[in-house]
Formats: sequence, C-alpha cells, structure tokens
Amino acid sequence: MSKPRVRMLIRTDGTTQVFDRPIHFDEIRRLIGADTMDTVALHHMGRPLHVMMIDDMGYETWPVVDGNTTHLVPVRALKPVNLKATELYHANCMPGTQHQIVGDVLVVPDEDFV
Repeated sequence: MSKPRVRMLIRTDGTTQVFDRPIHFDEIRRLIGADTMDTVALHHMGRPLHVMMIDDMGYETWPVVDGNTTHLVPVRALKPVNLKATELYHANCMPGTQHQIVGDVLVVPDEDFV
C-alpha cells in the first residue's frame, strides 16, 4: 500500500499551501520564484518518492576543480533560509550536514512528471 501523495508549497516564512492536483513545471517556477529548478529526493517520505523542487539559483556558487571534475560550491545565499525545507533536506543527509535550503520550495511526488 502506498502512502498519500503530498503536494505542498513551503514558503520561507513557514507558511504552507497544499495542492490536490499535479502542478505543471511552469506553475512550480512561478510559485517558488525560480527561472531554473533543481530537485532534492526525499527518500525518508517512503513511496511514492517525493522530490523537493528548489530554485537552482538560490545560491551564488564558485567553481572548484577536483582533478578532472569541476564542482559548483555554494558560497552565499541569495534568498532567505527556508527552515522547514532545510529540516526535510537534513532528514536525507549524512549527520552533521550544514547546508541549508533557501527560497520557497514545492514538495511533489516524482511520479507527477513521468
């Protein structure tokens, strides 16, 4: 038996809004104020897999070269910290992770985009 599908906007001020329908990418971008988005898998929520849609440009980043690989490292938040979203993120991270989620986010079932 699968768990209910959660579709929830989480704002930086702590307010939330629940949706009872799939939300199109364009509407997600508008709701969270993002031109480009990234996802964070929320494995701790079980099945179906849920993802947190975040603003990919929420942090200023600097490239760091490690051998033949270049990583973008966040150096400065460009939006306010989202404490509720950060709590969800940390539930899936290694203990001691310090990175924080910034800006408004939307949690949705990954299967909405299949």
